[in-house]
Amino acid sequence: MQQRVDYLLSKIFLRILQQNHSALWLFTVHLPFGVMSRAAMAQLFFVTFAGTDLHGELPNLGLPAWQTFINDAKNSANREFFANRCNDTNAEFLLHALAKMAIAITDSPSVQLSRIIMHELFIVAYAHPKTRGVYYKSVRELIAEICAAHPNMVNMNADINRSNLLYLD
Repeated sequence: MQQRVDYLLSKIFLRILQQNHSALWLFTVHLPFGVMSRAAMAQLFFVTFAGTDLHGELPNLGLPAWQTFINDAKNSANREFFANRCNDTNAEFLLHALAKMAIAITDSPSVQLSRIIMHELFIVAYAHPKTRGVYYKSVRELIAEICAAHPNMVNMNADINRSNLLYLD
């Protein structure tokens, strides 16, 4: 049954990502991410982030391993893909959907995915040269929502801010 739920919600989400109509993108925020498996959410995040299939790599990555993975030369194009996707008119819906995904994660091992999502939202809003300053208000609110759902991530948010002071005004 879980595979069917994952398949259906993944198909809906990915199909909406392919469309360029804001009315459809609004539905991504309201998808019931809480009923999806951790692996399916990781897959959706990675396809959203990088535009490519995950092949099972992300579900076991913690934030430090993610940062190493994404900063590797062969994967650096992924962050550019995401930044370009965030320059799209529908980016607000996408950022909200990713935050809802992070909030929906409740089991302890899966919180690593929430950390990765929060980190990438921060990078888009405050650090990436193409997108910083564009989404900072909405992402600030989204990070607050994620921290409210996962209080242990408040410290991580402080660490992200400290490590990116160069980009913060």
